[in-house]
Amino acid sequence: MNNKYKNIVEIKNLFHSYGKFELNIPIFNIEEGTSIGLTGRNGSGKTTLMKILAKIEKIQKGNIKILGKNINSYENNRDVTYLLQEPYLLKKTVFENISYGLKQRNLKDNLNEKVNEALIQTGLNPEKFAKRKWFELSGGEAQRVAIASRLILNPKLILLDEPIANVDIESAEIIKQILIDMRQKFNTTLIVSSHDKLWLNSVTDEIVNIHNGKIIGKSKGNIISGPWKKDIDNLWSANIGNNQKIFATKPPTPNSDGFLQPTDIILSKIKPIELSAQNILTGKIISMKSITESSKLEVQINIGNITINSHLTTHSTKELNIIPGNNIWVIFKATSIEWI
Repeated sequence: MNNKYKNIVEIKNLFHSYGKFELNIPIFNIEEGTSIGLTGRNGSGKTTLMKILAKIEKIQKGNIKILGKNINSYENNRDVTYLLQEPYLLKKTVFENISYGLKQRNLKDNLNEKVNEALIQTGLNPEKFAKRKWFELSGGEAQRVAIASRLILNPKLILLDEPIANVDIESAEIIKQILIDMRQKFNTTLIVSSHDKLWLNSVTDEIVNIHNGKIIGKSKGNIISGPWKKDIDNLWSANIGNNQKIFATKPPTPNSDGFLQPTDIILSKIKPIELSAQNILTGKIISMKSITESSKLEVQINIGNITINSHLTTHSTKELNIIPGNNIWVIFKATSIEWI
């Protein structure tokens, strides 16, 4: 890591508002070479944060440093690049789109070679694609050309806003591999937003949950949405499909969102008996992943129409013989759900 700065991104006391929306982030640091996922509902603040980091929107209050420099004085836009959800391409050939950034910076040496390399990195054959016009590309191909136009700049930080929202499954897998390769080869730092948690899980070290302009948790916490209805024993419940409910204490409003920490969840291979926990649900394990700098594993479980993330020690995982595809019982208390 460059000794001149500890983190590639440092955010302190960020406040940004428009209309009724407020983005409020007291502190948020991102280390160089890491891959951070952003998740949250539409309008939660993910895109606003990215636009601020990309200098598309100017911050109203707070301090942000990128590569150790104040964002307002940082001018090297080759180091930081932003990929929109809808890829914007010039009405030109693929070659001209990819080479545009280097030409603008008067970096024209070995241009053909660099464009070809960027195309190959994104899984596009230079002989077939270099001369194609922008309107001759599919949605997935256009997104990969847009990524190639950023790759060629060899940026230190790439911001990707819903990069697979409008692409097919094959392109989504290719984009995933592109991002993994970039980190391995160039130590590129990634900030990626996506509603596809499974895909996001595969390309990031940590997922940051943003809700109503605030960071409400990291390492893939769980948001439980309403509507909530009054139920038995002074509890409230939300229907999650497959004849299953999640029970919680009384919410502030029937449409409030709850937050459940992965560490508050117990997993069991057999249905527990005589437990005080109000939530005893059955689901299927869909993925497992090591948690960075920890001896724990993150286990994702599909329950009804939602996905729940739980943390287990490697010892517990072996004892329970937990593997993707297995059915599992998910247990947690109604009081474990915190209202956002």
